Amino acid sequence: MHAAASLAPVLGTLSKHHLAGIVGIVIGALLVIVGGIRVALHMTRALVVPIAGLIIAVLAVLVYAKVY
Repeated sequence: MHAAASLAPVLGTLSKHHLAGIVGIVIGALLVIVGGIRVALHMTRALVVPIAGLIIAVLAVLVYAKVY
């Protein structure tokens, strides 16, 4: 409860686009990293994961910048 209360001022200063963009960039980056590891280990259909991560990250940057 205390952590949520201490984050409220920080979250209040961010717009919904900035917050969604930051979350999307983090998720996209994690997918790229996980997908890269899967590709390096030659797992089945592994290439889809980093490609999806890149798409999510690019869309998140667009949301963050409010371009589209």
